[in-house]
Amino acid sequence: KRMDWGTQTKIVEESQKEGENKDSSIDWTKYRLNQMKYLLVGWDLKTADNQQIPINEKILKRLDFNIAISLIRKYEEVITPSEEEIENFG
Repeated sequence: KRMDWGTQTKIVEESQKEGENKDSSIDWTKYRLNQMKYLLVGWDLKTADNQQIPINEKILKRLDFNIAISLIRKYEEVITPSEEEIENFG
């Protein structure tokens, strides 16, 4: 799913962490998890007995790190506009 402004805002808000001085910053681990939670709409992963594996926070937290990072990188690659798209926008 392509991110819209409302989804981006929700992801950022849910990824905030409060510092010692009551200042806030982004917890990038939470941010990446929230990206997958809100933007990954489907996959073809199944259990050994051919049951569809749901996409939810519990399952996402159990993904192999390299697979999770690969999913995020692929997502970013797919949504990044091409040079032609950028030229046509201006």
